[in-house]
This record gives sequence, structure tokens and C-alpha cells, in this order.
Amino acid sequence: MKIRRRELALAVVLLLCVACRNSSPPKTAAKPTDDSAAPAAPAVRHRSYGNGPSPAIVRITPDTLPVRSGHAVTERYTLEYDILGIEKVERGRIVLYSPGAGQLQAFDFAPIAHGTLEFTLDAGDFDFGPTLRVRAKCPQGTTEWYTFGSLPMDYNDRSANVFRIGNVTPPYLARPMRDFGPGAGEQITMWGPQLNRDCTVDADLDGASIELKNVLARDKQIQALVLHSDLQGRPVAARYVEVKLQLFGKGIAVEDIAHLTLREL
Repeated sequence: MKIRRRELALAVVLLLCVACRNSSPPKTAAKPTDDSAAPAAPAVRHRSYGNGPSPAIVRITPDTLPVRSGHAVTERYTLEYDILGIEKVERGRIVLYSPGAGQLQAFDFAPIAHGTLEFTLDAGDFDFGPTLRVRAKCPQGTTEWYTFGSLPMDYNDRSANVFRIGNVTPPYLARPMRDFGPGAGEQITMWGPQLNRDCTVDADLDGASIELKNVLARDKQIQALVLHSDLQGRPVAARYVEVKLQLFGKGIAVEDIAHLTLREL
């Protein structure tokens, strides 16, 4: 009998222990890391120069240049770069260049395989000129405004059969070297696959409407004259700045280029 009671007591203890284990709160599983929330690294595309070093500007932040009344506002930048074949490089140079305004700034640096540079661009003395916009009014409708001096689209995009102005040449207007008198100006040509002989042109300068002269519409292009008097002797530089990462070595001179878009304040 005693043995039977001892067995019953042991069974009760075992049941209580099992119940205790089952009643304990479940462990919280670790949440998996959501890698999709992290910003994706930009794809690095190196410029290939045969057996020479291949530079790449990975990113530049910010990627705009603030401008007020055609003059740049001082801005601080961070440039990240990557170089394949660094052993062939002896020195590096950063050049900031504006088509139409010229070289804004340049400085040397000691390149490494993967590095980051910080610098301040102070180009307030340079005149990028007013913002010139054009659009075509045709029987089939009116195009979107095109900002003169915009970074060109690649050939396939600007050649696509779309109703728009895909390009305007020349890429910028230099400051007139002298006063050519009333009626003088600079000729520009607007290009678009669906432009035709029945199109006319609207234009504005810093938001104010101006009249282009000697407008000649043809298939896929429209020519017109921008008067010097409307520009008030100022240039119309490209609406972007080239940031050139240049590398030099024995018999070597290579570069990669990024762009800062002008941003009117």
C-alpha cells in the first residue's frame, strides 16, 4: 500500500511540473531585419580606359547647386568615389565647370581606392544668367516648357517619336563680346520629332514673357533669335555644373563626371 501511495504522489509531482512548463509564457521570436528599409547603394559604373585606372563618382550630395538671380549660393558637398587600378594613379584633381560660365573651382587631392571628399563651392562671382524657357504651339497641341541649357537627354530618348521639344542648341549662350546694336541676338534651334512647319514658339525669361524674333518652323525643328536686349548683356549658361574627378599618372589622364543641377531659390 505504501508503495502504491508513493507512486501516486510521484505521478502528481510529475503532472504539476509538466503543467508549470506548459504555462510559462512563450519566448518571443527575434524579428528578422528588414533590409528593404535600408537605402539601396547606388550602382557604381566605372569609366573604362583600357589598361588605365577606371574612376567612378559613386554619389555627390546634395546633387543641386542653389542659385539666386543667376548667381550661386555657397554650398557644402560630400563626394564619394571609387577607383579601379589605384596603383597606377599618382594624383587626383576635382574640377567644377559650368558650360557657359567657365571653371568655377578646382583643387588637388590624394586619391585612394575608395574615398570621400568634402568641399565647399563658393561661386557667387559667376553669372549663370537668367532662366530661358521655350515651348512649341502646334496644331496638335502645346508642348511642355523646355528649359534652355538643360542636361541633354540621351540620343534614344530625345529621338523618340514624342510630341515635345527634346533638345535645344547651342547648349548655352555666351555673354556678348560687344554691343551689336538693336535687333542683334543669338540664334537657337529647337528640335523635336513631331515639330512641324505650322508650329509657333512661346518663350519666357525668368518667368516674364519675351518675343523671339525671326522664327522659322520646319519639320522637326524651329529656329528663332533671342535678342541681346532681352538678355541685357548676360550669358545663359547651362543649367547644370560638371563635377570632374580627374586622375593622373605616368602617361595617364582619365576622368569621370557627375552633375549638379541648378536650383533656383
